[in-house]
Amino acid sequence: MADATESDAASSNERDSESHSTVRNVVLVVLDTARAKSSGPKTSPTLNRLANEGTSFTNAFATAPWTLPSHASMFTGTYSSEHGTHGDHTYLDEELRTLAESFADSGYETIGVSNNTWITEEFGFDRGFDELRKGWQYIQSDADMGAVVRGEDLREKLDATRNRLFDGNPVVNAANILYSELLQPAGDDGSDRSTTWVANWLAERDADDPFFLFCNFIEPHVEYDPPQEYAERFLPEGASYEEAAAIRQDPRAFDCEDYELTDRDFALLRGLYRAELAYVDDQLGELRTALEESGEWEDTLFVVCGDHGEHIGEHGFFGHQYNLYDTLINVPLVCHGGPFTDGGERD
Repeated sequence: MADATESDAASSNERDSESHSTVRNVVLVVLDTARAKSSGPKTSPTLNRLANEGTSFTNAFATAPWTLPSHASMFTGTYSSEHGTHGDHTYLDEELRTLAESFADSGYETIGVSNNTWITEEFGFDRGFDELRKGWQYIQSDADMGAVVRGEDLREKLDATRNRLFDGNPVVNAANILYSELLQPAGDDGSDRSTTWVANWLAERDADDPFFLFCNFIEPHVEYDPPQEYAERFLPEGASYEEAAAIRQDPRAFDCEDYELTDRDFALLRGLYRAELAYVDDQLGELRTALEESGEWEDTLFVVCGDHGEHIGEHGFFGHQYNLYDTLINVPLVCHGGPFTDGGERD
């Protein structure tokens, strides 16, 4: 028995050594606003396939209930109490070493694709990236019109436009505002265009260097506006897409009791949210396909996680921030490739 145990241990160590040696590249995909409880096989078959082939962590918790501090923790390996990036201090301090900087210093090509306007150079998240693309821009520009996208009503958007339009090239800025506010394809908040760009980049790159790729897909974030064909798969029986789309989606106003939502409203909103997860899961599959077709998949550590979850009526809340219930901070976390191959499910 002892000989068998030693033999098994040796075989395990050999497999671990082999799996480590095959990993050259690292891909980190953040599914913005994806909560663990809604990321099951029906909504997220691609993610669940990755989990079945790799390792999934059922007790993964975000360090913060919203985008900025959560990404700051992921990028620096520090808790919110240490990095201090929050609503009143929105810039990632320069003395904090980022994940992208570490990869760059190790000889990696570093590429980022962000569809969340908080994750940009405006807030210090570009450090270490050779390129950090912004999915809401039709023409990539250093002048960031993200404040227009973040505007919660027409007045805020107009104020941001007046303040930012002449920061750099006003024609390019105007084109980017028109694209993000009026011309971006319905039902998609940038993930389709992002995966297409990544696929082209992978097909065309001739560098021998390994790469670190970061992607943020924001579709599950309010407002939930999935393509109709996805919505109809997840809405309650007898509900129409038009009925669901007509529901007011203003989490802060709801949490402040400025308006009410019924149980029926929340059931419809949960259907839209699940449809968004299903849509972005398909984009995750496209990203995997691009890595496979470029010949990089077998050499890649592929990590998928949420930055925070979402309340959709649970505990009397809508949206995120303000509290630390599991619906808000328990997120999916799946690692595929290298030592995580066939790792099963872990707490």
